[in-house]
Amino acid sequence: MRKLVFWIVGLGLSALFLWLALRRADFLVVRENFKSIRFSFIFLALLFMMAGMFLRGVRWKFILKPAKDVSSWTCFSVLMIGFMANNFLPLRGGEFVRMWLLSRKARISKSLSLGTIVAERFFDILVLVLILLAGIVGSGVFPPLARNVAYMGGGIFIILTVLFLFSSRQKERVIGYSERCLFFLSGRWRKRLVGALSGFLAGLAVLRTLPQILVITLLSFLAWAGGLLCFYFGLRAINISVTPWGLFFVKAITNLGTMLPAAPAYIGHYEFLVKTSLVALGADANAALAFALVYHTMWILALTAAGLYFFWRENLTWARLKENVGRLPSDV
Repeated sequence: MRKLVFWIVGLGLSALFLWLALRRADFLVVRENFKSIRFSFIFLALLFMMAGMFLRGVRWKFILKPAKDVSSWTCFSVLMIGFMANNFLPLRGGEFVRMWLLSRKARISKSLSLGTIVAERFFDILVLVLILLAGIVGSGVFPPLARNVAYMGGGIFIILTVLFLFSSRQKERVIGYSERCLFFLSGRWRKRLVGALSGFLAGLAVLRTLPQILVITLLSFLAWAGGLLCFYFGLRAINISVTPWGLFFVKAITNLGTMLPAAPAYIGHYEFLVKTSLVALGADANAALAFALVYHTMWILALTAAGLYFFWRENLTWARLKENVGRLPSDV
């Protein structure tokens, strides 16, 4: 029943956003924009996309380092399988796939694996909020959409910063307090939950010292630089010009907005957010829609192809993946 509700909510929101993106579009003009695509820029966009993804794998290695030494290539392969799974599962289900696969390959607990993924998202939100602020200040654009996304992203970041920094530095106090709060549970269940919490907090160990935070922050900026260059060359492929500040603005709005519940691959959300933010910068609505459709299709196909390659290399099967991922919420 819970899975059905997730699917209904995700598909419903995606259908709504897709309708908002497509309404009032002149599809003859959109088709003309498709005909003018410059594929040399698509190739460059793909190149920087994969460079950014590999840097994400390197960053994940450093996040894991306080708990377990895992190679960058292993982190990258697991990351790509997770992103591929996001294209088939609603509500970022690929994150559960990553959690299970990393725990299997690195021989760590699922809760520790989850903690490192949460730490990764913390740094993503940090970079995106800073990029959005730079884009707003530099471009002078602050429509209601940007204001709402900025408030949402900034609020989430402040809450996570306080919570994660306290939890990572005061692990024993948090565990002790949790044990007291779970007094009503049996000893067996209390032990399981506290053990899961301990593993999760171990995944946040990278937040304990300033040098570690600085290294991960630098790698986060480099990874997102790859994403920004990918976006830039995608825009050039459709012959849309924006300033660097405008590029920051559109990228941050789009990625922060996809945190909302969505269908697999963020279909609908992505098109609406890209089109709306580009139009706010003065781009033609039909050209903006053409870019959103082309870029999103490129993104989905590239990540799915790379993920399936590593999926095959790991000798995984869909049945095995479904079986293990289906148990993850109760395991954690």
